[in-house]
Amino acid sequence: MEFLLKEHKKRGDKIIVFSDLITALVYYSKKFQEPCIHGGTAELERQGILGMFKANQGSSTLHYGSWRQEAQRLGRILRPKAGTATDGTNKDSFNEFFYNHMSSDTSEMYYSTMRQQYLMDQGTLSGS
Repeated sequence: MEFLLKEHKKRGDKIIVFSDLITALVYYSKKFQEPCIHGGTAELERQGILGMFKANQGSSTLHYGSWRQEAQRLGRILRPKAGTATDGTNKDSFNEFFYNHMSSDTSEMYYSTMRQQYLMDQGTLSGS
């Protein structure tokens, strides 16, 4: 996680980290001095953090969420951005990355495989 955060921050990429563990979010939020959103975050603060994220390039947000939101997250990443061409001419103007980290030999690996297969069946994800 630290490697990916450092690499994408160095590139100036916008970063959102989702985690099922609030303690992990709080840890990385403090370590990288980035805002953290979870269920206990006040709505006004949440809106402010997300507003800053939308407005600034190279900003980061760490966010708590359940695995059921994974398809929504991926859809947001792949959704065309305002002001971008949809005819394929803008394919080199931005990159999106979606990483899914989990512990090996856990039930989460099984569920991740099932989610990935579902997304591939829906045409949302390529088989890589």
